[in-house]
Amino acid sequence: MAGAPLMNAKATADQPELSGTRRARRRSWLWYVGATVVLLVILGFIGVLGLALYARALVRHYTQPTPALLPAARDGELERTALWMRWAQFYETVRQGHPAAPFTISGDEINLLILGNQELRDRIRIEIPNGLFMDISASPWARKGRVRFVAVT
Repeated sequence: MAGAPLMNAKATADQPELSGTRRARRRSWLWYVGATVVLLVILGFIGVLGLALYARALVRHYTQPTPALLPAARDGELERTALWMRWAQFYETVRQGHPAAPFTISGDEINLLILGNQELRDRIRIEIPNGLFMDISASPWARKGRVRFVAVT
């Protein structure tokens, strides 16, 4: 075989095998890390989007674009002063360490105190039907220039 060309290892590796079985090229660990990072970013985006849509649904469900109509409440300076005097007497009795009957206050009396406060006067009323505390609010809740009001149900 004096005239046959010599075959080196590189030349035979580049040529396809004749039997049809090729060795599959393995992916690097870096490819798997990249795919995992991309998948986590996509899942994170979907999660943030889901939370944003859920928060938006909660805001729409529990607020309304117009303020609630506040029920009328009686406003009397004499009654408010009597209530404050009753509270002051209770406070002093407790502060001095003497036994005192529990201080009870009705929803109308709470509304009387609220009407005495200029900031709250047109924003909130309290009702206590059947021993359950319920507030009726007309205070605005602003978000990005849009004003919404807490819904009363």
